[in-house]
Amino acid sequence: MAEMPSSDPRQIEAALEALDAAGDEASRRRVLDALAPSLRAEVDSLLAAEVAADRMGFLAAPPARLSSDLPADELQPGQRVGAYRLEAVIGRGGAGVVYRASRADDAFAQSVAIKVLRPTSGSRRFLAERQILAGLEHPGIARLLDGGTTDDGRPYLVMELVDGVPIDRWCRETNASVEERLELLWSVSRAVAYAHRRLIIHRDLKPSNILVTADGRPKLLDFGIAKLLERGDDPGLDTPPPTAPWQRLLTPGWASPEQVRGERLTAACDVYALGVLLFVLLTDLPPHPDVIAGASLEDMERALAEPAARPSDVVPAPRRRRLRGDLDVIVGAALHPDAERRYASAAHLADDLERHLEARPVLARPDSLGYRLGKLVRRHRVASLFAVLLAGAVLASSVALSVASVRLARERDEARAERDKSARLLQFMQDLFIEVDPWEPSEEPTVRGLLDAGRERSAAFADEPEVHAALLATLGRIELELGNGEEAVPLLENAVALQRARRPPEPLALAAALSDLGVARRYAERFDDAAALHEEALALRRSLDVADLVGESLGNLAVVRRQQGRLEEAIALGHDALAVRRGRSTTDPVDLSITWANLAVALTEADRRSEAATALDEALRLRRRHLPPDHPLLASAQSHRARLEMLAGDTDSAIAMLSEVLETYRRRLGPEHPETLRSEGNLAVIELRSGRAADAARRLRALEPRARAALGDDAPITRWIVTRALEAESVRDRERE
Repeated sequence: MAEMPSSDPRQIEAALEALDAAGDEASRRRVLDALAPSLRAEVDSLLAAEVAADRMGFLAAPPARLSSDLPADELQPGQRVGAYRLEAVIGRGGAGVVYRASRADDAFAQSVAIKVLRPTSGSRRFLAERQILAGLEHPGIARLLDGGTTDDGRPYLVMELVDGVPIDRWCRETNASVEERLELLWSVSRAVAYAHRRLIIHRDLKPSNILVTADGRPKLLDFGIAKLLERGDDPGLDTPPPTAPWQRLLTPGWASPEQVRGERLTAACDVYALGVLLFVLLTDLPPHPDVIAGASLEDMERALAEPAARPSDVVPAPRRRRLRGDLDVIVGAALHPDAERRYASAAHLADDLERHLEARPVLARPDSLGYRLGKLVRRHRVASLFAVLLAGAVLASSVALSVASVRLARERDEARAERDKSARLLQFMQDLFIEVDPWEPSEEPTVRGLLDAGRERSAAFADEPEVHAALLATLGRIELELGNGEEAVPLLENAVALQRARRPPEPLALAAALSDLGVARRYAERFDDAAALHEEALALRRSLDVADLVGESLGNLAVVRRQQGRLEEAIALGHDALAVRRGRSTTDPVDLSITWANLAVALTEADRRSEAATALDEALRLRRRHLPPDHPLLASAQSHRARLEMLAGDTDSAIAMLSEVLETYRRRLGPEHPETLRSEGNLAVIELRSGRAADAARRLRALEPRARAALGDDAPITRWIVTRALEAESVRDRERE
């Protein structure tokens, strides 16, 4: 194993990071040749020792950097990796090589990107990347499709092939407007916020990791050096040792000050990188020109300790007016050297970008009456002009201004309160989830343990009902996402009670809490309660004119009406939900597919099979386009397709389809997950309908104890399995007679 370097480790680290940033062998040689002789000797020695350690199987060796003197050891086009055949190299980095590949079997046609770990690279980070990506399902993040090891033992990832160009290049080549650039960064920030909610930070946000596709949608790539704030139970992923000073992974120019200093990282480092990206997109220049590959850590620290220039100060005069004001403030808030004074999250940055695009006051900017009046005029130009024409007297103008002052002061106070509440809530969640240092040996935190701790500590906010309600709603929503309806109910009940007691009321927050509680009630088969909650949420959202949320409530109510047996009402509500959500750029396509799928179920139960098949085709089309081939939601739609095949009399086809669905659920969700158990029960029902009563009874009786152990005796799925088992045994016994 390599000895500790005797030179300043920061200089060595800077050299190693410069090697990582170099894109090819020639660039790496130029970096090495530029080093002082003594430093070059240290770097070559460390690289050689790491290579030797890796060849001896020492996985604890530091992540290797490739010297230009090392022989290339890449797979060649035409070689097979798993079920795929390599076609061409499309990227190289310090950790591995990325290839374009396609399916080599006859299962289906598919082009993918495959990342193969270099023989000299540390496998821990690669395994971490596989674990991280497996948990991310978002339209703005490249999807993980498969993974494994090559014949010679190198790990690889099979990922969605993103056909696009780096975001900064796309903006230059398309001559994108400022608004288009802001909308792109808004989308990227939302995707980053999604990862943060799953306790994942990226740590390497930069243009080469954000590609824009032909339809103008950005996709985030490469979570390979992300820091996982919560780790799973994968026995193949060892806890990494504490990061040595020269092992820090970062890209100069895009790394946050605390990243350069080697401090513990939080979501704030990604907020900083988004700020750098926003600066670059607005100006085509870096915020800190002196922070480049090859610069020493001391130089980088010194440069990043100073605030970045304002975007409006570095662009030509014609562009300054557009950037001056809000955009200067937003960039400054994202790039603040002190992590505590940046935006509290990527979601907060996205919210301010959206506020700016809609000509509403941004929360990062100090309040003033003139500022807010200016925003009011921009939002309502026609009305403002009309008001000016009518203002024929100084007295009338003074009165109008006084009224506006009162209203705008209230708006300011509400915005400040909301900002403070969000900051308190985010700080609570961040403290909760990063309390255990991932690099220190200790008991592994689990989702259950963290949620229980959050529930206990939430009582500390009893004197702050607004923050308390938001916290309980967040914890309840996580419980629902995990399928823990019983645990979610008391949290959401308390959240609803606190929201109802708020003065003044906050209808949007109350509607969200009502909606989540309605879902929990439906899980418990308390359909009348669920319907009442969804109806109240729907009324609130309609009064606020928020179309996407109105569509969500309509869809939720449609599902409850179907389960109540009110099929025609459910179908009408499903069509209403589609009418609200279709054609809107803000509608998530996966959410839209859920609306189509729920409508298909209602149409099937109403024996309107042709319409059901059409609705299901729309759901499948959206899911195939936006989800990986083995995603559970895609399997769910295939399960309903199997049901339609069974109703049409083709039981063999139905059994084949449902068997594939069952294997997907077992692989992705586990053998005891509710959907896996339900799917196996559905397979038994099809066997029963096809005249195989004995097989169905045997399968259901074997399924029953598993459902009782996993879900409990009173769970709806358990009761359904018991009922179907009795039915199958009755048919089997009659056949024997």
